[in-house]
Amino acid sequence: MSGGTVVFLLLYLGSLIWCTVIGVQKGKGAMMLVGWLIFSPLIVIGAIRIAKPNSKWAREKYTFDTVKQEISKMRFPKEWLVMNHLSTETP
Repeated sequence: MSGGTVVFLLLYLGSLIWCTVIGVQKGKGAMMLVGWLIFSPLIVIGAIRIAKPNSKWAREKYTFDTVKQEISKMRFPKEWLVMNHLSTETP
Protein backbone atom coordinates (compact mmCIF):
# COMPACT_ATOMS: atom_id res chain seq x y z
CA MET A 1 0.00 0.00 0.00
CA SER A 2 1.16 3.50 -0.70
CA GLY A 3 1.62 6.11 1.99
CA GLY A 4 -1.42 8.09 0.86
CA THR A 5 -3.66 5.03 1.17
CA VAL A 6 -2.44 4.31 4.68
CA VAL A 7 -3.04 7.92 5.75
CA PHE A 8 -6.53 7.85 4.25
CA LEU A 9 -7.43 4.60 6.01
CA LEU A 10 -6.12 5.88 9.36
CA LEU A 11 -8.10 9.11 9.04
CA TYR A 12 -11.22 7.19 7.99
CA LEU A 13 -11.02 4.74 10.88
CA GLY A 14 -10.19 7.52 13.32
CA SER A 15 -13.24 9.51 12.28
CA LEU A 16 -15.46 6.43 12.55
CA ILE A 17 -14.17 5.73 16.06
CA TRP A 18 -14.69 9.36 17.07
CA CYS A 19 -18.26 9.36 15.68
CA THR A 20 -18.94 6.07 17.46
CA VAL A 21 -17.92 7.56 20.81
CA ILE A 22 -20.23 10.53 20.23
CA GLY A 23 -23.08 8.29 19.07
CA VAL A 24 -22.84 6.05 22.13
CA GLN A 25 -22.90 9.11 24.39
CA LYS A 26 -26.03 10.24 22.54
CA GLY A 27 -27.73 6.95 23.43
CA LYS A 28 -27.49 5.37 19.99
CA GLY A 29 -25.42 2.28 20.70
CA ALA A 30 -27.51 -0.03 18.52
CA MET A 31 -27.18 2.33 15.56
CA MET A 32 -23.42 2.41 16.05
CA LEU A 33 -23.24 -1.39 16.14
CA VAL A 34 -25.26 -1.70 12.94
CA GLY A 35 -23.01 0.92 11.40
CA TRP A 36 -19.88 -1.07 12.18
CA LEU A 37 -21.38 -4.37 11.04
CA ILE A 38 -23.38 -3.42 7.95
CA PHE A 39 -23.38 0.20 6.76
CA SER A 40 -20.72 2.60 8.04
CA PRO A 41 -22.48 5.89 7.08
CA LEU A 42 -24.98 5.13 9.88
CA ILE A 43 -22.20 5.91 12.34
CA VAL A 44 -21.84 9.47 11.04
CA ILE A 45 -25.62 9.93 10.79
CA GLY A 46 -26.08 8.79 14.39
CA ALA A 47 -23.39 11.17 15.61
CA ILE A 48 -24.90 14.14 13.78
CA ARG A 49 -28.55 13.69 14.77
CA ILE A 50 -30.04 14.90 18.04
CA ALA A 51 -29.41 12.90 21.22
CA LYS A 52 -31.98 10.88 23.14
CA PRO A 53 -33.27 12.86 26.15
CA ASN A 54 -32.00 10.36 28.72
CA SER A 55 -28.49 10.08 27.26
CA LYS A 56 -25.29 11.36 28.81
CA TRP A 57 -24.85 13.78 25.91
CA ALA A 58 -28.29 15.35 26.42
CA ARG A 59 -27.84 15.71 30.17
CA GLU A 60 -24.50 17.49 29.72
CA LYS A 61 -24.89 19.44 26.48
CA TYR A 62 -28.60 20.35 26.44
CA THR A 63 -28.79 21.69 30.01
CA PHE A 64 -28.77 25.32 28.89
CA ASP A 65 -30.18 24.77 25.40
CA THR A 66 -33.92 24.45 25.94
CA VAL A 67 -34.65 24.30 22.19
CA LYS A 68 -32.59 21.14 21.77
CA GLN A 69 -34.12 19.69 24.96
CA GLU A 70 -37.62 20.15 23.56
CA ILE A 71 -36.68 18.77 20.13
CA SER A 72 -35.18 15.72 21.80
CA LYS A 73 -38.28 15.16 23.95
CA MET A 74 -40.55 15.44 20.91
CA ARG A 75 -38.39 13.13 18.80
CA PHE A 76 -38.08 10.44 21.48
CA PRO A 77 -41.27 10.70 23.59
CA LYS A 78 -41.07 7.13 24.91
CA GLU A 79 -37.60 7.61 26.41
CA TRP A 80 -38.61 10.94 27.90
CA LEU A 81 -41.74 9.52 29.53
CA VAL A 82 -39.81 6.61 31.06
CA MET A 83 -37.08 8.92 32.35
CA ASN A 84 -39.62 11.40 33.71
CA HIS A 85 -41.60 8.63 35.41
CA LEU A 86 -38.50 7.14 37.04
CA SER A 87 -37.31 10.53 38.32
CA THR A 88 -40.67 11.35 39.95
CA GLU A 89 -41.14 8.00 41.73
CA THR A 90 -40.86 8.08 45.49
CA PRO A 91 -39.35 5.12 47.37
